[in-house]
Amino acid sequence: MPEEQADLILRRAFHWGALFVGDADADFETDLRERSGIRAGRFHAWIPVRHAQDVDLAEGLPDDTPIPPFEVTVACHLLPAATLPTSVEVTLDVPSGRISLGDADDEAVLDVAPGSWTVQIVLEPADHAERVELRLSPAQLTVERSW
Repeated sequence: MPEEQADLILRRAFHWGALFVGDADADFETDLRERSGIRAGRFHAWIPVRHAQDVDLAEGLPDDTPIPPFEVTVACHLLPAATLPTSVEVTLDVPSGRISLGDADDEAVLDVAPGSWTVQIVLEPADHAERVELRLSPAQLTVERSW
């Protein structure tokens, strides 16, 4: 999806090498399950991103010049329903109606309807992402019938 159509765009350094997404008011969970390098629990997901200190030094940078940190781009789209399949999809409970995106240094919060949300995650590259696309939509709950 085009970045310019995102509901929220973050461009910043992630000094912890991770992006956290989840209910802004829930306590962080320690029992997270892993799938394709992404860890998720009932309320939160942990997404590895390129660490701020993982930079390529520019040629000719003067010795007294601070090395600028690497910045990751996160584009978040609020959608009415899940879109094309992605490599990783998690469902998070968001009872507060507030989804936090960030890390220990800073966060941004999106107001959404309270309930369960599907988070489709697209990482580029897949390992230590430099660009993250999050597609958030109300979870489509299915009822299983045993007949």
